[in-house]
Amino acid sequence: MRPCIAALDVGTTSVKACVFTPEMELISCRVQEYALDARGGRVEARPETYLAAARDAMRAALAQGKDIVSINFSSALSA
Repeated sequence: MRPCIAALDVGTTSVKACVFTPEMELISCRVQEYALDARGGRVEARPETYLAAARDAMRAALAQGKDIVSINFSSALSA
């Protein structure tokens, strides 16, 4: 099994999970969308929503069975 890199990007309306070779060739990528709760002039999402989306997207991206040697995470969420 060839070593691979997993990347997880948590965005405003979806999470993207991708798997790359060490040479950065894309092997697989999955997008899991989620809804935000907008009320009272605010937009919110529950932490469980992000966690479930990240889990499901990464599980789908890794479905072929990869030897992950590194995991990268990015997010532009603000508190």
